[in-house]
Amino acid sequence: MKPPSTGRLALTEGQLAAALGTLAEAVTVQSADGRVLFANRAALEMLGFARMEDLLTADSDALLGAYRYFRADGTPMPPEELPGRRVLLGDHPEPVLVRWLQPGTGDLRYSVIKATPLVDEDGAIAGAVNVIEDVTEATEADMARRLLDLAARRLASSLDYEQTLQHVARLAVPTLADWCAVDLVGARGEIEQVAVAHVDPERVRHARELRARYPVGVDDPDGVALVIREGRTELVQDVTDDMLAAAARDAEHLEHLRALGLRAGLIVPLWAAGRVIGALTLVLTGEARRFTPGDVGLAEELGRRAGAAVQASRLYTERGEISHVLQASLLPRSLPEVPGYEHALHHAAAGEANEVGGDLYDIQPAGEGRWLVLVGDVVVKGAAAAALTPRVRHTIATAAALTGDPRDGLRLLDRVLDHDTDPDRAACTVAAVVLEGSRAAIVSAGHPRPLLVRDGGVQEVAVSGRILGVEESETKRELVEIDLAPGDALVLYTDGVTEAPGPDDRFGPERLVAALAAAGPGATAQALVDAVLAALEDYCDGAPTDDVVVLAVRRTG
Repeated sequence: MKPPSTGRLALTEGQLAAALGTLAEAVTVQSADGRVLFANRAALEMLGFARMEDLLTADSDALLGAYRYFRADGTPMPPEELPGRRVLLGDHPEPVLVRWLQPGTGDLRYSVIKATPLVDEDGAIAGAVNVIEDVTEATEADMARRLLDLAARRLASSLDYEQTLQHVARLAVPTLADWCAVDLVGARGEIEQVAVAHVDPERVRHARELRARYPVGVDDPDGVALVIREGRTELVQDVTDDMLAAAARDAEHLEHLRALGLRAGLIVPLWAAGRVIGALTLVLTGEARRFTPGDVGLAEELGRRAGAAVQASRLYTERGEISHVLQASLLPRSLPEVPGYEHALHHAAAGEANEVGGDLYDIQPAGEGRWLVLVGDVVVKGAAAAALTPRVRHTIATAAALTGDPRDGLRLLDRVLDHDTDPDRAACTVAAVVLEGSRAAIVSAGHPRPLLVRDGGVQEVAVSGRILGVEESETKRELVEIDLAPGDALVLYTDGVTEAPGPDDRFGPERLVAALAAAGPGATAQALVDAVLAALEDYCDGAPTDDVVVLAVRRTG
């Protein structure tokens, strides 16, 4: 076999220079042994040479070793994986996106490298032509868009901001940095680290332990504390040992900092509602990479979005706490004991955590040995429910105490609600029972009928009446009186029970009756409530979509 025709390459060098010299892409030609035989002007600039003669006399191994190559995912790429090397070995590689560090500046660049074989007259591989297209700008823009899109989805996926910030920290590694940490200003002004990420989980544990031992002080002269105080980005492209020594609290702390291998650091503020609530820290280690202006801009935008998400989460949580306190104030803290009766209650508010629910319940003395038991459903939530709930409870209780007839309270509420000029005024349904010894006087205003549980059987109490807050009609509200024997129970509930969704249909009144019957003769009030809840849990798919109240009152003697 004839030796490779390197002479043919030399003869066409002038033609190559003329043809390829003005191309924007860098083009190099390698010999079969890997030496660079030709480079156009763009390639010479990329490699850092002014003249072709300087390139040709340079040591090939030293030239290759001056560059650090990485795959698209940030992991190191051995030189053997470069397309030109693979072509010389007889492979036919596809174009490859390569991350590489520019010697001297440390700038991170992205290039698509294509390689084509050169063959001699006998078909043997005589060399390779490499075409290197700089796609740094387009790649960084695409990576920034994808990172921000992913971060936006993470930040919107949960109101647990510590969890979502941890996801964001992981997204930043290794796209932006080798380390990422997030600090927030706590309720008392302290600086708390809420997220940290590194490609090596063991190093994350070490970083958390180091922060716990050496916390950031709010008055620290630089770093996270300074960025939070002044609200401006801090960038250090070359972390020196003197800087580490100045930041260290003691000799052991300095050794830990040195072991981290810090090379460059970027800290950006987290803004929310015009103030700084924390900081995002990015750190490069090991390699000679430096942060680019694009990295800084991307980190600042990530900080703005993270800060806004944290603020929204905190406001939501605060509103939820306020609503929880308000909800508790609208309903009785505990239900009093009724002589001759036992009772059991289950109340669960569905929907948004910061929304006052519409269901209500109460047991109150109604004077002269009478007791009022009621369950209702305000047909709105939020502020309207908060306004109407106590009015319903106390109006019915007051009227029942004065006359002994709960219908008088319903009529008074009709008048009150009828004078409300708000077109979106709230309406309400109520089932009320006045207990007096063994006698139960029952009335309904558009509410699901109470259930009478007697000797293991279950039947509806045939009582009906129009909903509260609607225009007067000819429909009268009935008052049904029944005599309760020992062991008899009345079960009042809201439509959140019967309307709870299941795999095929709503839970429905039939399943409710079956659940109470399954509790068996002599079931206690608590056993009846537990039976309903167990049946709901077995049947329903997921959390209820409405508030749920189940109140059982059972005569004991």
